[in-house]
Amino acid sequence: MSEAERHMLLWSESDPEFTPDLQLAQTLNEEMSDAEYEAKIAGLLTRNFDRDVAADPTAHDAWRQAMSVLNQGDHYIAIMIDQSIGSKLKPWWRFW
Repeated sequence: MSEAERHMLLWSESDPEFTPDLQLAQTLNEEMSDAEYEAKIAGLLTRNFDRDVAADPTAHDAWRQAMSVLNQGDHYIAIMIDQSIGSKLKPWWRFW
């Protein structure tokens, strides 16, 4: 992953420790579209989630807890997690 791609993984409107680098955001925009970037990250998330859960079923709860923490703020990666594996992280009763 490029520096710009890694920077966007950390993008947050609510994290006071995050310092946006608009130049890196522009660089990523020149490298690929938002849809391409989000699809790339969604694929990485899906493959890593599946691998983690296959290796250790308790990893599912760790992913769910991480998503819960991310949802307390405004984090770009949370959108991609929700799009890719969000349905796997929701409790079954949330679908009713």
